[in-house]
Amino acid sequence: MKIFVTGATGVLGKALVPRLVAAGHNVSAMSRTAENDERLQSAGAHPVRVDLFDGEAIKQALAGHEAIYHLATKIPPTMQVGRRSAWLENDRLRRDGARNLVEAALAVGTVHTIIYPSFDFLYPSSGDAWLDAQATPVKTATIISTVEAEEAVARFAESDPTKQRRGISLRMGAFYGPEVPGSWEMLDYARKGIGAFPGPHAGYVPQIWLQDSITALLLALTESVPSGIYDIVDDEPVTRAETFTALAHAVGRKHLLVLPDLLMRLMTGAKYADMSRSLRISNRLFKAVSSWQPTVPNARIGWDLKNIEGVMSLYAPEVVSFDIVPPLRYVGADAFRNVWEEVFSSFQGSIGYEIHDLNITVGDDVAFTHSLNRISGTMNNGLKTDLWLRWTVCFRKINGKWLIVHHQNSVPVDLQHGKAVLDLKP
Repeated sequence: MKIFVTGATGVLGKALVPRLVAAGHNVSAMSRTAENDERLQSAGAHPVRVDLFDGEAIKQALAGHEAIYHLATKIPPTMQVGRRSAWLENDRLRRDGARNLVEAALAVGTVHTIIYPSFDFLYPSSGDAWLDAQATPVKTATIISTVEAEEAVARFAESDPTKQRRGISLRMGAFYGPEVPGSWEMLDYARKGIGAFPGPHAGYVPQIWLQDSITALLLALTESVPSGIYDIVDDEPVTRAETFTALAHAVGRKHLLVLPDLLMRLMTGAKYADMSRSLRISNRLFKAVSSWQPTVPNARIGWDLKNIEGVMSLYAPEVVSFDIVPPLRYVGADAFRNVWEEVFSSFQGSIGYEIHDLNITVGDDVAFTHSLNRISGTMNNGLKTDLWLRWTVCFRKINGKWLIVHHQNSVPVDLQHGKAVLDLKP
């Protein structure tokens, strides 16, 4: 299928485009810079230089395409979210961008599906009562642009009395996972002992593991999902208090100091009302019309997955690592942390890790181990990996705790052909 994607280099786009390409689709992706051109080409997409607000140019770009993902957004930095003016470009991308795409799609005639990821923070506060897309959204100045984008997508579907055209809006919860910059910000706050999210602690926060949202976007296109609005959230919503507990556990703390709500009001300004509601949202409508099943049922589990703090707690600050990825060596825990963050960001969902044939030798304050370790999982591009590594680790007892001071991962090399051998098994 020939697919046109806006916002292809954003958080959603970077995860979605490789999976579309891996599924055999021909992907055209909007790009505005040479750097983004290179990124998209490396992901297997065809970069397209076009102005989303130039209607005639959009018509030309859409010619021959069968589906559109409108992912383009411009979310302001955390410290600017309270300024209404900081959201104006994002509003224009959502509202006017959706309208232009719909008009162009109707004009070219080949597009049969438009999918738009909206967001779930537009319902009235419901306490602990369940909500879904059948509830009426709150049309405030800070939310109206995404509601109008949904309406444009609905008009695309309604324009065809034969119902061959589909317009689907997926209202997403707050994204979390290793690919989401905001997740690292929240974990960074948590490492400092701070919990920062506005609203009552007993109120519910709609969240969604990023890779589960990507799967929903894919299934909305490839399965017979009817036109309409659906909520894409975890199976089991959690409260702010439960989220703070999960964050504390993820960084090895017993609890967090939650910032006073008055301070959060000042920090979030115009967005406070949107972010502080209690939204216990159900994903039942989308599950009823698709095969979608979230791999991460709730944020209590999700914030602990790919727990970088848990991993780094095993290493001494001065660790020296010889890893299977460049450079020749990593010196210091901070440098090695980046490697683990890249690994976590490369996989969908959880990563399988097994240790086999473990041998341990222990002295008074020095120990070493060697083993054969297996890593398995599904990469973000949809490819499955199942790799065996040779693992050697040196420990030193520091202040009564065994910490890794040196470690080496390796795989055999075919010297004749200059290639690593990745398919060996014990």
